[in-house]
Amino acid sequence: MDELNTKNIVDLYKKNFTARKTRLIGLEPEYPMVLADDKNFGQGPTFDRIELLFKELLNRNSAWKPEKDDQTNALVGVSIPLGQNTVSASTEFGCCTLEVPFLPGKTLDEVATHANDILSKIVPVAEDMNIYLLGYGIQPISLPSINFVPPKGRYRTLNKRFYTTEKLQAPNTDVHFHTINASQQVHIDVSVDDAMPAINAMNLLSP
Repeated sequence: MDELNTKNIVDLYKKNFTARKTRLIGLEPEYPMVLADDKNFGQGPTFDRIELLFKELLNRNSAWKPEKDDQTNALVGVSIPLGQNTVSASTEFGCCTLEVPFLPGKTLDEVATHANDILSKIVPVAEDMNIYLLGYGIQPISLPSINFVPPKGRYRTLNKRFYTTEKLQAPNTDVHFHTINASQQVHIDVSVDDAMPAINAMNLLSP
């Protein structure tokens, strides 16, 4: 492995920049999910309900393929072809959050078309199972809980390493605040010449 120094890091970034005439935009949204059951109305679904949702998607449309965790072998998501690519829908650190990275597009309208196509395949099935996707960033009722952590191997590290209990009480720890939130990540192509101005602009916008 090359020595980790400034020159090698800069060379690595330059090597991986792709020259494109058109700047692409990508979205990686996360959707909080809630139950519409009379008994649990508005609560976040636990993993057993999300696993049933993934299984139902697989049953209704053979284009969906299962995604299993490489450490636990649990069904933690599904994927489906879209054009020449594949789009996945999977659980986040909170299983009551659905992450759906959409394909990059040349315009926001193009990305929105991809988004509508994928969501139109997920939302009706979810609603048939009394699960609703929300368009904002946190669970409305459910509190942070270890019960929302899906059986993904890499999340075991978070549970073991981030175990402070300044705000939450055992068996929950402070890291479990992240089981109920959701974010919207935006990816925009940046050229070599744009890199430093873009970083400076992002730093200025940061709180």
